[in-house]
Amino acid sequence: RRYGKSSLLLRAIDRVRRRGGSSGYVSLIRCSSRREVAEAVASGILNGPLSSLTRRRENLKELLRDLRIAPVLGVDANGAFSLSFLPGAAPADWEAVLADSLRLLARRSEQRPTSLVLDEFQRVVEIDEGLGGVFKAIADELSSVSLVFAGSKLHLMHRLATGPGAPLLGMGERIVLDVIPEEAMTKYLTHRAVAAGKHMNTHA
Repeated sequence: RRYGKSSLLLRAIDRVRRRGGSSGYVSLIRCSSRREVAEAVASGILNGPLSSLTRRRENLKELLRDLRIAPVLGVDANGAFSLSFLPGAAPADWEAVLADSLRLLARRSEQRPTSLVLDEFQRVVEIDEGLGGVFKAIADELSSVSLVFAGSKLHLMHRLATGPGAPLLGMGERIVLDVIPEEAMTKYLTHRAVAAGKHMNTHA
């Protein structure tokens, strides 16, 4: 936590987009239920990989028809979408809605490289132990889409990705961000301070 993981992910997303790919970012940090995870993922997909498609009303209506539970659609001052679903459905229904949302990415991947970053992914363990397996099953189905599972609590991410029975075991490449060496971090902070017209004492 606080080592710049999310900033690094956002820079990677920007680079993908500059090279013609479709990508998006979802943070699960504020999610506390399967329903909220489904809402966050659906909103992130509409605002990210599918953003160029959702500018036309007819495209948006068609995309939302693929969700088996009709969402309530909101738009903020910046034009970003937020989807919410009425509570009351069974846990299996939220699993299906989550799958429906992620399957929208497959349609986009037919036209250009498509990816989605799921940040603070350790929340799925804290919400429901079975959620990791749900994402694994959907990821196996979406062979043409790149999913990035990122988390800030290493012990929970280990539970998801290592050891017998771990839902994400053997999926893709695993990267662990280690502590940044003091010399490299000092040079970086000094450079940032100078760029902002401030002085930083490296010996403090």
